[in-house]
Amino acid sequence: MSDRPEFTDRIEHVRWVLAQHQAPMFVLLDAARHDLVLPTVLKSGLTHRSLYEGWQGEGLSDVAPYLVEVPPGDPFVDAVLEQGWGDSWGTFLFSTEDFFSLRRHLRRFLKVQSEEGQRLFFRFYDPRVLRSYLPTCTPDELAAFMGPISWWVTEGPRGETLLRFTRGDDGVRCDTEPLPEAPPER
Repeated sequence: MSDRPEFTDRIEHVRWVLAQHQAPMFVLLDAARHDLVLPTVLKSGLTHRSLYEGWQGEGLSDVAPYLVEVPPGDPFVDAVLEQGWGDSWGTFLFSTEDFFSLRRHLRRFLKVQSEEGQRLFFRFYDPRVLRSYLPTCTPDELAAFMGPISWWVTEGPRGETLLRFTRGDDGVRCDTEPLPEAPPER
């Protein structure tokens, strides 16, 4: 990363970190987290699609996870950060894969099997789940989950930190950046 400026604004700091990666950026948002998520995605005009498919996916469209491809400098990032940072709207990820290949990769992880054999939804796109799950991965699990993804960027528990997950030699590497104080209530 380039020399770090001093930040007094949380959103500016996050925006700067996101701009440091050279691979294309995607946002994975959870429409179940807030009723503004889906309208924000739809209004963006960007390439987007639910990770759910078929008639079940249509029935769950208002609570589905949405993958959005974000061109550099697009104002969609600001909308997501200003409205959703600290409220667990979703995560940012970086990959050189095309949109449809990345979506196909992510769909592989939507369901998991419990120890009792029950099939469950795995809400990895929720920052609260992602930041708990990634540190538990073995190197092989991490390689499978990360696949073509070079960075996952998400918020800390209250949005006070930024977490950047990458693959390390023996598992996940998590870089934590403290952020400036939160802006006044929105």
